[in-house]
Amino acid sequence: MTDTSAAARSVTALCEALGGDTVLSGAGAAAYRLGGTVPAAAVLARDESDVSRTLAMAFRDRLGVVPWGAGVHQCLGRLPSRYDVALDLRRLNRVLAYEPADMTVTVQAGLRLADLQQRLGEAGQFWPLDPPLADRATVGGVLAAGLAGPLRCRYGTVRDLVLGVRVAHADGTITKAGSRVVKNATAYDLTKLYAGAYGTLGVLLEATLRLQPRPMEERGWCLTGATIEQCHDAAMRILGSHLAPNRLELLDEACAEHCGIAAAATAVVSFAGVREAVRHQGAGVRSMAGEFGLQAGEIENPARVWG
Repeated sequence: MTDTSAAARSVTALCEALGGDTVLSGAGAAAYRLGGTVPAAAVLARDESDVSRTLAMAFRDRLGVVPWGAGVHQCLGRLPSRYDVALDLRRLNRVLAYEPADMTVTVQAGLRLADLQQRLGEAGQFWPLDPPLADRATVGGVLAAGLAGPLRCRYGTVRDLVLGVRVAHADGTITKAGSRVVKNATAYDLTKLYAGAYGTLGVLLEATLRLQPRPMEERGWCLTGATIEQCHDAAMRILGSHLAPNRLELLDEACAEHCGIAAAATAVVSFAGVREAVRHQGAGVRSMAGEFGLQAGEIENPARVWG
């Protein structure tokens, strides 16, 4: 942290530059506590100009800035060594461009992932990520933390599903990387640098995302009746086969119990697509389970396992 007088001067300067309704201090800034540290100010950015000016002033005054989305994943990674200003991006929450035919969408970083999925669902599409706390997380937070979820088994990670980003750097300069089209082979793919960088390389302002059709049906099975090693062998057999699972995970006894499965160890797998294909793959996984001495039972409540 900077000394108290310097921080007070910086808060005053931010209020003068951005307006008092945009800058919080005192009790308002306390909501942005990280560990035992409370920032001197929190900026509720209204647009990318506010972000740029905040960063430029912080750069000039040598202040530490932490980007803030919904705040649900701020516990990941190391705590910052300097924390003077929280930069709240939740007002940057618009869908900027949506092309269902191209299966791409460009959104601002403060958009909630749940709101994005609802919008895309109207066209039968989705951004195929299911990270922890997806109902509260923002797109920018998911990107910055590099979060995926069990769906990465089929669709890949965040880096595979982002086509381009717009970023504000430490001195307030705004740049972009990647593009808004699926096919882009120009220069280095800098987009992947920002995914999983926890905001250390710049503040994400917007992102262009690669979409997928929402499956017509999804069903899951649990493979039980043996040791975790046998479940692992069965899982590897599934991954190396003609089957195309949506999700595939190994659960120990505690995790299985939490998911409502009574087993010492289990593998859980789901398939998605048209109904006939899902049934065919379900029959395939039941056959493979028998090869390893496992019982395959359909999961009655998939939301409890993957929800």
